[in-house]
Amino acid sequence: MKRPIEYYKYPIVTAIAFLVVGFYALVTFNLSFMGPVARALKSIQMTDVYYQISQGTSDPDSSHLVTLVDMTELIERRDLAEALEDIMSLSPKAVGVDMIFQGLKADTLGDEMIRMVAESYDNITFSYELMAFDANNQKYTDVRSSFFAPTPEYPLQGFTNMPRRDLYDDMKRVVAVGRNLNDTIVPSFITQVVNTYTGEETVKLSEKNININFHPMRFPTINAKEVLEHPELIEDRVVLFGAMKDAVDRHYTPLGKIPGVELLAYSVQTVVDQKEIKSLPQWLMWVISFLLTMFTHWWTQGWIEYQNRVRKNPFARVFMTSLMVIGFLRFLWMAVLTGIGYLLFNFFDLSVNFGWAFSAICFLTTGQGFYNVLVAKHNEEKKVNVTK
Repeated sequence: MKRPIEYYKYPIVTAIAFLVVGFYALVTFNLSFMGPVARALKSIQMTDVYYQISQGTSDPDSSHLVTLVDMTELIERRDLAEALEDIMSLSPKAVGVDMIFQGLKADTLGDEMIRMVAESYDNITFSYELMAFDANNQKYTDVRSSFFAPTPEYPLQGFTNMPRRDLYDDMKRVVAVGRNLNDTIVPSFITQVVNTYTGEETVKLSEKNININFHPMRFPTINAKEVLEHPELIEDRVVLFGAMKDAVDRHYTPLGKIPGVELLAYSVQTVVDQKEIKSLPQWLMWVISFLLTMFTHWWTQGWIEYQNRVRKNPFARVFMTSLMVIGFLRFLWMAVLTGIGYLLFNFFDLSVNFGWAFSAICFLTTGQGFYNVLVAKHNEEKKVNVTK
């Protein structure tokens, strides 16, 4: 006859495994000397695994929306203005200029040409940078913008600051919709470009972030000096004008380090296609993680009982129930779960984070050991009570 504690064996072992994981997490994230490890763990997400699988199993799609124009070789402002005029002559739907024209130059003609471009077209978005963040009031108080832009409202402008989770997390995963500048919500570069392209307020102005979809994408790229040779890649498209070969303007993403203008291209593609990466509610993910871990313990215990029952050879019985074999089986099971997660991610843009479940599965043996101690203690107390 089963003792009461044995009816709750699987949830107890699972709970102990999560407690062990929680203890290690508490130590890792709260001891100062473990800071580098904590930051590395925080920066890793299951989406990174899914993106790597995508890169290795399929060819990148070709964007039918965004074209990149590389202006790395252009130095003088008059050359930059001429390249933008070439782009506008081919009727793009929206243009985003990923550079800030700070201050006036000795080439006054070049300055005037850039100013004329900015004032002549209503579908070009110029970038600027939000600065001087007031942490107490959660707002920015200053900007760094082009010389021809006296305010963030004129000409059409959007900030290009990319959000990050903390001071040390340099991985770019989200794009801002808007931010508070001196108590006014101002639109981001992406918000302005997308709304210009669609001709309506596709992106509602707010302070929220949008998860960028980094499914591998090939964006057509043209040298700024060759724009007129490729009208089919300009007309009715979003054209992003920036430096593809600037060693400074590169950002870490789940796909590796990419140019800033390409990061903006992924952001535009995500918003226009409405392919933002979605996540399950945190509470639901905890429930799923607990159930998956408990199910893993149930079937591995079933495997051990089955092997002990059918294996007549002592060596085969010991080997098939060893930690090595059990560990390998759990590894295969986690690979299957990762495959299921990838399918959900690939077809439904849904990111399922199995990280906590995988961590707890690794400590199920420890949980079983603690459970055995509890059962032994319970049996001792029962014997003492019976003796009395």
